Amino acid sequence: MKFFELKLRLIAPVVVVCCFVCLGLLFAAPASAQQGFEGPFPPSGWTFSGPPLLGGVANSTSGITPTEGLQYGWISTGCVGSAGTTCPTVATTGTPSYANLGLGLGTGLGTPTTETFLTSPTFTLVSSTQISFDVNFITTDGTNPFADFALVQLIPSTGSPVDLFVANTTGATSAAVPPVDLTAGVGTMSPATAFFSGATVMFGATTYGNVPKFGGGLGGPTGWIHVTYLAPAGTYTLKFFVSHVGDTNYPSALAIDNIAVTTQTQTVTLGGPGTTTTLTFNTDTYKITPTNNAGNEQLTVTAFLIPASAFPAGLLPSFPSERCIPYADYSAFAGMDTCVEFQATCVTATGPTCNFIYQLAISYDLPPDLSAIGGPDFLVAHGQPCPLTTASTVQSIFLSYTVARTDPTTVGGSEGPSCFDTTYTAGAPLITTGGVSSSQFVGWESPVDNNALNQVKAGSTRPLKFQYFDILGNPVTNLSLCNSFTGSLCTDSLAVSAPWVNLSSFGIACPNSVPINPLTDTTSLSSSNSVLLNNGGGNYQLNWQTQKSWQGFCANVVVTFNSGLVVTPAKIGFQFN
Repeated sequence: MKFFELKLRLIAPVVVVCCFVCLGLLFAAPASAQQGFEGPFPPSGWTFSGPPLLGGVANSTSGITPTEGLQYGWISTGCVGSAGTTCPTVATTGTPSYANLGLGLGTGLGTPTTETFLTSPTFTLVSSTQISFDVNFITTDGTNPFADFALVQLIPSTGSPVDLFVANTTGATSAAVPPVDLTAGVGTMSPATAFFSGATVMFGATTYGNVPKFGGGLGGPTGWIHVTYLAPAGTYTLKFFVSHVGDTNYPSALAIDNIAVTTQTQTVTLGGPGTTTTLTFNTDTYKITPTNNAGNEQLTVTAFLIPASAFPAGLLPSFPSERCIPYADYSAFAGMDTCVEFQATCVTATGPTCNFIYQLAISYDLPPDLSAIGGPDFLVAHGQPCPLTTASTVQSIFLSYTVARTDPTTVGGSEGPSCFDTTYTAGAPLITTGGVSSSQFVGWESPVDNNALNQVKAGSTRPLKFQYFDILGNPVTNLSLCNSFTGSLCTDSLAVSAPWVNLSSFGIACPNSVPINPLTDTTSLSSSNSVLLNNGGGNYQLNWQTQKSWQGFCANVVVTFNSGLVVTPAKIGFQFN
């Protein structure tokens, strides 16, 4: 697995972003919401379907310790008769077929008979959000014809239910998780495999595990299994089932606790200058180090998950070849390449918005279908909300990137409130080892002003001067000009060896209300319009021949090196008059 880190320097204040999740009256916090079973059963807003005596709450005296608070919830199939135990009643609601529940055909298993289930209130996720819960499947039944099962579904307002957790009870030595002859749940489970322990537990006037389950082998509980799932934005209910199979003689139950809906938002209290604070989103690590703050500021970071298909090359007119970098963990959860954009909110201990410089180092890995990238970049949209769109005004804050995991390995710098995104350049040479740094490129030199809209007489030749260094800071003195390339291979008709550089212009929308640099409106005619001039010591000059037909339009120039470094030095660009 490859790891990458990104380092960002920002000056806050930053735009406030709110991300609320509401699950009935239970969830009302912007960052995380949690459902335990500390009150009556069913919890407020929830619905239990089954005889009243087959659902309730229990505490650690039952033989099972809650994972949150002092009580957990449970639902049971009940029974009409069972060796070694008794039941107050039995479930009467008919269970749908395996196929209708999305569990496959259940070949070799008995037919589902009756069930009980617990359903949450309807809740809405405004962005991709992690859902988690703890479950413990408990049984006295067994063998394939009588393979009672437990199921947890996430049911969207439109579309098919998603089976998050599935367990069943079959042979004497078979696992409960993953289930036998049923389609497994798609949630991430810890542990991923679970067996019945044979421990004795009792709740709802029924004892489990005190005798072997029907057909032999240990019964009782599996132990708690923690299930997580990253759900896309939408409106849902969460439903917990337990069902008899083949008959209604031997009871099974499902214990439930610690149901949580966690938005991709975290808030931390920052230390003083030079103090690193670490946040973790999914499996990605974020290290924030202020450089000149007072301390005790509240920083909130929100992750916006963006399908890579929604950020194709060409989305951002100022960076037409760039695409967002998908993160492996979020891509695996979503089942598609998924990128992450970040927005932050910062307030001081006394309330005003923050105003200091800090660095954010981000560590993540690439999905399997993107083993390496070229032309890494770090884009920021000042004072604009995520997600980025074609209307977003963005600029590059990229400083460096390396493949090996060191701290830091990819560096960017920025000012102001911002939505920021890591990107790469489609078609650029891939970086498979080592790294690149924007400090390798120094330019454009005078008369170009990289922070202004440079005025150029249409049809004139514009000198573009720069210096180029290797990753160790040594001048590169043998750079060649490449007019066209594929990956790291220059495809010019005349052979061009590495190291090489390609300079390409592209049209942009002329920005409004930006500073003008009239000093660049000078004409520099040269007989070497298509030649890269090597001025020695790593200093180079390309005389950019503009066209008269460009009058009234704007453009910019992107610089690509065979190492995979891609830079757009002029943050605003050039206007032709």
